[in-house]
Amino acid sequence: MSGRVNDIKALSKERFARLLWIVSVFSVIVLVTGMVLGFTFFKKEVYLVQNGQEVRYKTSCKRVGDFLTEKNIVLDSAQLVVPAINTRIEDGMTVEIRSENRIILIADNSRSEFTSMAGTVGEVLSERKLELGVQDIVLPNVGHRIGKDTEIRVIRV
Repeated sequence: MSGRVNDIKALSKERFARLLWIVSVFSVIVLVTGMVLGFTFFKKEVYLVQNGQEVRYKTSCKRVGDFLTEKNIVLDSAQLVVPAINTRIEDGMTVEIRSENRIILIADNSRSEFTSMAGTVGEVLSERKLELGVQDIVLPNVGHRIGKDTEIRVIRV
C-alpha cells in the first residue's frame, strides 16, 4: 500500500510541476501581450508643425522635449518650440517649431518690415499691438500660419 501512496505522491508532484509550468507560460504570454497592447493603444497623437507643414505622429513620450528627441529633431538657437519642451504631452496636441520669419506689415498708410517668431497673423498683430476694428479686413486672415516671407495687409473699414 505504501508503494501505491508513493506513486500517487510522485504523480501529484509531476502534475503540480506541469501545472506550475503552464501557469508560468500563460502569465508570461499575458504580460507580453499587455505590454504590446499598452504601447499600441496608449500612445498619444501629436501634430508637429515645422516649416509650415503639419505631420501627425503617435508617441508614448511624456514631455515635448522627449518627443523631439524621439523624432531626431535638433533645434538651433534661432528656433522656438511651442509649447515649451518641458510641457507634458497630451493626446491631440500640436507642437510647433518656429523660426524667425520676415514679415511685411501694411497698415494705417505705412509699411514696415521686421522678423518675428509668431505662428499666426493674429499673433503678429498682437506682438505689434495693432488693434483691429470690428469691420477691419486682415489679409491673410488672423488664423493664417506665418511663412518665410509673409505680407500682412490691414484694411480699415
